[in-house]
This record gives sequence, C-alpha cells and structure tokens, in this order.
Amino acid sequence: YAVCMPMSYDEGWTYLNFSSKSFLASVAYYPAPNNHILYSILTNISVIFPVDVLLAIRLPSMLINILSVFLAYTFIKEFFNKQIALIATSIFSICFMTIYYGYMARGYSLVVLCFIAAMHAAYKITVANRKIYWLYFSIANVIGLYTMPSFLYPFVTVNLFLLIRLGRIIFN
Repeated sequence: YAVCMPMSYDEGWTYLNFSSKSFLASVAYYPAPNNHILYSILTNISVIFPVDVLLAIRLPSMLINILSVFLAYTFIKEFFNKQIALIATSIFSICFMTIYYGYMARGYSLVVLCFIAAMHAAYKITVANRKIYWLYFSIANVIGLYTMPSFLYPFVTVNLFLLIRLGRIIFN
C-alpha cells in the first residue's frame, strides 16, 4: 500500500506545509488543530533520502508501525504468554486501521506507538513501582502529546487505568 496507494489530501497537505519546508516550519508553524507535529519533523528527515517523495513521507509511518507491532507483542508476552501474544499481535497487525495507519503519512502510527508504550509502562508501574517505569511512562506520554493534541484521549485512559490499579493496591 505504501508504494501503490495514491497520496491522500492530508498527506499532500503535510508535505506542502511541513515536509517540503524547513525543520523550523514543522516545529513552529501550527496552522490547523489537526497538525501532527512530531510526524512532520520525522518527514523533514526522511525527505532527504533519495527515494520517491511519497515513499519518503510514508517511511516514518511504516517504521513506526513495525515498531508498534513488535512492542505490542513484547508487552503482551511479558504479562500473559507467548501464544496469547502471537494471537493478539497477529490480529492487531491485520486490522484495517493498523494497516491504514501503517502507511498513511500522518502521526496516527505515533499515537498508537505511544499508547502501547505508555500502557506497557503503566502495567510495569502496577507490578513494580520503580522510578525508571515512571520515566518510561512520562516519555511515552510527552511524545504522544507532542505528536498531536488528540493524544489527550489515550493519555486520560492510561492515567485512569493507573489511578484505579494503584488505588486498589494502596487501599487494599
């Protein structure tokens, strides 16, 4: 899909307003609320590569999607078992939105990655409340919120999960 699907309106808009301009434009220029800041920064780097423009702006999304599937497998395997992790990530990897965000040159794949990383850290915090897991949790949330403002929804969800789980641990 990354090679044969035509460029969408949002991808073209991202390229024209951010990827084809300077790094500073991606960081500081915020013309619309649906701007995917961190993804635009990554495309500023990928368009330097000597490949087709469409592939160059989709490259970060493809790599991030592969990393998301790997992180999901690692997370599920750690808290459940290898068979459940294999089944869950097999289903996750063939879902329409995973495939679509896996090549679409927008920041949604980063949101998925940050959500999985934050959830993984939250689970680790509930098992062993160590500072390194809080750091991991904070970094995942900051990157997610820097990617796009609508990461607020996964951010609230993961924090509610953490609040409920830690509340049970503290009050029991």
